[in-house]
Amino acid sequence: MLASSSMMNTNTDSSGTRTVRTQIKWIPYVKGQTDTLFFKYRPGDPFNLLKTRGSTGRRGRQPAPPEHMSARYSRRQPVSSTKKADLLDLCRLGIVPEQHHNFFHKLPSENSAPDRLAEPDATEDTDTDED
Repeated sequence: MLASSSMMNTNTDSSGTRTVRTQIKWIPYVKGQTDTLFFKYRPGDPFNLLKTRGSTGRRGRQPAPPEHMSARYSRRQPVSSTKKADLLDLCRLGIVPEQHHNFFHKLPSENSAPDRLAEPDATEDTDTDED
């Protein structure tokens, strides 16, 4: 796997504090920081640093990630026709910025394409009765 070949499996951040990965709430992308992961447990906390590559003591230096990864699919994967219609409605209503409309218009769709969400999002209201 890419993660196991390119990242260290470390349990402490740069200050030596044990990291609790299941409680991390915020990981920003920082351009150019390929060997450091910044993270927070709560919004008001300062960022912690976790080294993702480099010297690990007894394990030595971790290998760099591969420069080229092969594509998983040979073509763009289609979305369901109903999903594409909903996305185009968001474009028509001006919710999606105009510079992105072309992407959604060219998006492949099929009636038989599976919906990737097995169940509604936790924040989605599934009760259709209105008061």
